[in-house]
Amino acid sequence: MVISDDFFQTINRVWSEMGEYLEQQPSWEAATLSLYVGPSKHEMLLFADQGPAGSFVGVPNMVRSSSLVPIRKGVTLIKFQFKLLNEGKYLLIVDCNQGIASLGARSSNPPNRSEIEALVAGLDLGDGFPVCTKESNKNEEFTVIS
Repeated sequence: MVISDDFFQTINRVWSEMGEYLEQQPSWEAATLSLYVGPSKHEMLLFADQGPAGSFVGVPNMVRSSSLVPIRKGVTLIKFQFKLLNEGKYLLIVDCNQGIASLGARSSNPPNRSEIEALVAGLDLGDGFPVCTKESNKNEEFTVIS
């Protein structure tokens, strides 16, 4: 995952590629961050939202990073909550529309599965389970999003 704030060209490109497909238009000049996820670089433009710090509304660039062709005026803005945990070692992202939580860790020192499970247990996010590929670190399985 790459998060950037150098994105004036990105704002114009996402607007030209996605503007006609959105149910509701964000205030394009108020874009705060651009987000790229995974090896295929799925792209999303983020806008600060009302509420606690870390609240964002996102415009997914489905035209650029998907084989799906969106329906005109059929794409909703996505609401997110971001929170840094353990002095910035982890980033918790909650998709408020779908109720999906994602926990990312710095790649310089990947945690093992027991570290992740201990952290998640204290977050009180409800029942759930990892849905990622199996990898190994420090002789223990941990999860990686590919």
